[in-house]
Amino acid sequence: MGLRRTSITVPKRIRAWAAAVLLVFSAIPALAAGPVAIATLVEGEAHLLRESGRFVLTPGVALQPGDLVETAANARLLRLEYADGPVVDLGPASQAMVEARLGPGNRGPAARLYLRKGWAKLSKAPSARGVVSLLTPDAILTGESGSQVVQAADSRTQVFAESGKARIEARGKRDQEPIELGSGRLLDSADWTERPRPDAAFVRAVPPSFLDPLPLRATRFKDRPVDAERVGDLRYEDVAGWLQAEPALRARLAERWRGLAKKPDFRAALAANIKRHPEWDRIVFPEKYVKPRPPPGPSPQPAAPARSAY
Repeated sequence: MGLRRTSITVPKRIRAWAAAVLLVFSAIPALAAGPVAIATLVEGEAHLLRESGRFVLTPGVALQPGDLVETAANARLLRLEYADGPVVDLGPASQAMVEARLGPGNRGPAARLYLRKGWAKLSKAPSARGVVSLLTPDAILTGESGSQVVQAADSRTQVFAESGKARIEARGKRDQEPIELGSGRLLDSADWTERPRPDAAFVRAVPPSFLDPLPLRATRFKDRPVDAERVGDLRYEDVAGWLQAEPALRARLAERWRGLAKKPDFRAALAANIKRHPEWDRIVFPEKYVKPRPPPGPSPQPAAPARSAY
């Protein structure tokens, strides 16, 4: 494809600035503790969901494993720069988990980034450690080189290999052969079809900010950490999409947010939508899972007094 503004490709020097998102699964060690990435560019409205609070994302805010980040529909770009080199650009109306681990406890797949919905652009710089990779609800992307643009929506993932090569695997479909996606080609998980180029609709939908050359900025905040501004406690409507996501993610978040069930409004919304996230049934209605005590047996009869031998 031509390397023009109307395409998705950016100049080579921009690819050299980008980095990788490392995806590994349950066989890996525990995810890193402490800050792992910095939000360095925030163009438009973006929020951070952490523990029981909702925060405004601004440049310089450090992100921790398990943080949820979201961009508004009118946002242009949220850039995340990882401490060890990877860079992820998120487009509008996107939701992602940083250093995600799905499933309860330490079980289930882990990923440097989980894209629940929306747009993400990944790249690999020569100095970056690891491979470029991403987890979506129905696909696993591992980039061998270059950069990839990903759209995740309604259990459908589209991956465009802007440059280099990428390996795409289907989640939950063991009989589906992985696809080695070459530069300039697109994979649509809806029918697991590889196309020689993205169609016009995909190209038009790509966030314009993905086409712009943007320098890295993490060093600006190295000695100037920025605190995220808390705007309130989490409400059910803030996290409904996450609570109703795939089962492995729902189980993980039920562990994290079980304390929110103590709030009357949150508890009422959980109860009203319990079929969409059955993992909460035990938390919202614990009395249903209490085993009844067995009925008491007959009282023992007192022993008859022994007769005297005289």
